[in-house]
Amino acid sequence: MIKTTFYNTHTGYLGDIQSYSCANTGYYKFIVQGAMGGEAPERTAGRAGYGAKVVAILHFNENQSLQVIVGQKGGAYEYDSAGGGASLIGASLTPYIVAGGGGGGKLGDVHDYEYLTAGGHLEEFGRAGWSTNRYALGGAPGQGGKFDGSRGLGGAGWFEDGEHHNVASKSGTKLSSSAGTDRAKGGVLEPLGYPAMEGGFGGGSATSQYTGWGCAGGAGGYGGGGGTYAREENNGNSGGGGSFVHEDGIFLVEESAIDTRDDHGMVEIIRMAKGLGFTGKADPARTTATLYADITTSVAVDLSFEYRELGGETSTSSSKEVTIDGEESIQITGLNPGTIYEYRARIDNQGDSDNMTHDWKTFRTAQEFNYEVATNEEWEQAYKKDFVKALNNKLQIDE
Repeated sequence: MIKTTFYNTHTGYLGDIQSYSCANTGYYKFIVQGAMGGEAPERTAGRAGYGAKVVAILHFNENQSLQVIVGQKGGAYEYDSAGGGASLIGASLTPYIVAGGGGGGKLGDVHDYEYLTAGGHLEEFGRAGWSTNRYALGGAPGQGGKFDGSRGLGGAGWFEDGEHHNVASKSGTKLSSSAGTDRAKGGVLEPLGYPAMEGGFGGGSATSQYTGWGCAGGAGGYGGGGGTYAREENNGNSGGGGSFVHEDGIFLVEESAIDTRDDHGMVEIIRMAKGLGFTGKADPARTTATLYADITTSVAVDLSFEYRELGGETSTSSSKEVTIDGEESIQITGLNPGTIYEYRARIDNQGDSDNMTHDWKTFRTAQEFNYEVATNEEWEQAYKKDFVKALNNKLQIDE
């Protein structure tokens, strides 16, 4: 396993498009986290939305160049707060992974469940901005978040800027490279009189003006979050940004999370030493079995098998080093005849902790049975019980 980590290069609405070159043809694991929104310092209750965490695996060819954007936190000033930026992996006009930022918040006494709206999340659309007196829709997949009709501006989506209403203010700029040099900029106030209220790089929106009452900018995301406006006595949060995984990727939902990154965003890229293509089979005898794995590898890995009687304790086979693609096998011994076993391949990256085990499969060892002296009744019972497939000096038992 070789891991590369990307952090924010600036603070505020400007940042850098970073790059990563795939060293080998193979599978890469991505951990992409959006940035949190700004928290208005004069608000005493609640908090801003946190960025989403998206974990996925994609296959790339050697020398494939990827663009990396790391979202930055939204700014805040007195009662006003701006949206956090999305983090993403892309190539030219193609998004591979987007992790939504958190919406600007802390607009009154909000409750835990309401962070599900303000925080970056795992669906592709942006969340709505809301308060007790305003509401603005989040963007549909790929689209920018909406303006709330007053002062809360929308966060950027992949294809579209966030919505805003006048030239004196700016929502987040779209995340696609079609935006040119303005790509993924956070929103700003014009003139730049309140830099603390800038939207975070990664498409986070600014508020439309300094009010002293409380405006919240929407977050950047695959779909941008909606903005909102709330006076001191009102509650609310702007919307969190949506997230995205390309259709060719494997979305590891169980490792991903909503509303989790309470800082600038971060991107980790892990070059996996093995591929995901795995077909396993077993060739069992009475007390032994040969287990097979088809694997793909770009560097040396160790292959072993975990196995156990159905519902029993797990044992691990001996291991062998694998350096080239192909089918590999390991024999295990000391098995009980006529018994169902579970087994799975384990592939260890030498010296690293990012290892892989595959799904459990099953096999049955051959029954202890002497066909030469068996009665017809014994033979019939054995046939029904053990699913005899063929007879060639020994029984071959199929699972």
